[in-house]
Amino acid sequence: MPLNGIEGRCSYGPRLPLIVVSPFTRSNFVDHTLTDQSSVLRFIEDNWGSGQLGGGSYDQLAGPLWNMFDFDDDDFGRRTFGQRKLILDPTTGQPVGNQ
Repeated sequence: MPLNGIEGRCSYGPRLPLIVVSPFTRSNFVDHTLTDQSSVLRFIEDNWGSGQLGGGSYDQLAGPLWNMFDFDDDDFGRRTFGQRKLILDPTTGQPVGNQ
C-alpha cells in the first residue's frame, strides 16, 4: 500500500537517534515519539507558522518534536552553557542527578 496514497514511497527505514541540542531541551529526557528527519522541518513550519509543504510531503506525516522542549523553564535566564552536568551511575549508566 502506498504511503499517504503516493506510489513509490516506502515506510520508515532503520531506527536512528535524533539528538536535539538546545538550551530549551528537557533535562535528562528521552522522548519515544516516532520521528524522522522531516520532523525537524515540521517543527520549523509549526513554530514559525509558515504552513506545511502539502501535496503529500513527508512533513505532513512527521511526528512532532514539541515533547523534547521546555519553553516554560523559568531557570533558563540564570543558566549558562557548561554549568549543567549530567551525572550517570557508573554501574548502570542511569542518570543520578545534575550538578
